[in-house]
Amino acid sequence: MKKKLFLQKLSCVVLFSTVVMQAQNFQTMPVLSGYTDDVIANGIGSSYDSVSNDIDGVGYAFVATDFKAVSSDPPLAFGIPVNGIINSVVASTPGLSYQLGDLNSNNSLRLETAGQNGTLVFITPLAALKLYMLATSGSGAATVMATVTFTDNTSQVFSNISIPDWYGGSNYAVQGLGRVVVGIDDIEADSFNPRIYQFALNMDTANQSKSVKSVTLTKSGGDGIVNLFAFSADKNTQLSTAEVSGFKKGDIYPNPFKDVFHINDIKNVKSITVSDVAGREVKAIDNPSTVLQLGELNAGLYLVTMNFKDGSKSTVKAIKK
Repeated sequence: MKKKLFLQKLSCVVLFSTVVMQAQNFQTMPVLSGYTDDVIANGIGSSYDSVSNDIDGVGYAFVATDFKAVSSDPPLAFGIPVNGIINSVVASTPGLSYQLGDLNSNNSLRLETAGQNGTLVFITPLAALKLYMLATSGSGAATVMATVTFTDNTSQVFSNISIPDWYGGSNYAVQGLGRVVVGIDDIEADSFNPRIYQFALNMDTANQSKSVKSVTLTKSGGDGIVNLFAFSADKNTQLSTAEVSGFKKGDIYPNPFKDVFHINDIKNVKSITVSDVAGREVKAIDNPSTVLQLGELNAGLYLVTMNFKDGSKSTVKAIKK
């Protein structure tokens, strides 16, 4: 039986490449460590034995589709999937899904008081154009700050993220999950509630080539209890990895560079286009020389495309310091 942390309350109630840029490439980011509470009732037996805390401070938890207080109960037609995979219904991110933590263990980073924080560490760090966060708030809305830390120990901060109450909020990734009164095992079914919400964290250009190691969430305000469940990434895969030795036309150096970019052999290069990782052109150069002056660009990751006189092209991923 898991230790009940809430019973008192309850008792009261790179590199080079020649591939073409791609569209969104979503990947789940399974968590290595950082979950603090189990807030999803699952399996056969009382919810009292299945969770270690509630969502909202007044005794309600999510239910999984396999939850039965007793074995003779009928199966649920709603709830958290047993495999822990949440498929987002947000229209702008078709195909985006999340992998929850183990339903038999802690699966929520739960933050109740202002200033409280916790860190989810990922099994496999990924370079991302965007991170997508899956979270909800119980007994009211809450505001949080997210600090994304990269494997080089630099970070990017996202402030004033507003997380709605798990009933009735907008921009939800999933709805109609149902809930249970812990210990009493009364199940409430609702086609529209409770809800878990999706939040997009846009990486700065300078950070899009860095691998995300962890995210620290800090509750900054509001009455609600924050429950953070998962992250997924719009993975930075615009360019495949290939060795420098495989780049045959116009060796480029240094990389990373500061203000000046050199091309070893320019005689067959007709023009050069410099774009950001979203594909937006930031500079075009006709009849280029062996030295590119790129000091006006902001620090970050860029795609340098060389258009050769024979009609072929080669694209280089270059980092400006």
